[in-house]
Amino acid sequence: MGRHLAYLSRLFYSCVGVIIYTLPLGIAALVAFLVGWAGAIVSMDQIYYVGPIASMVGQDGSDLGIWVGMAWAMLVFPPLRWLELKRFNR
Repeated sequence: MGRHLAYLSRLFYSCVGVIIYTLPLGIAALVAFLVGWAGAIVSMDQIYYVGPIASMVGQDGSDLGIWVGMAWAMLVFPPLRWLELKRFNR
């Protein structure tokens, strides 16, 4: 029984090691998330805070946080992912 468990544990760790080393690092996703988050902050119009981009729209401002944050993240992620693929090959 001990031999079988040793074999299965070795097999499991070898498979997990292969999976871990083929997954992307996620650096591009993290940076795109942070850029989108910053875009949402500077363009939100709430009672407690009005961002500089939101205050430029109309007299009372406009809450564009979700749209600007999404657009910035969508624009930043593909080039960052390309750089991540070139640098780390995964």
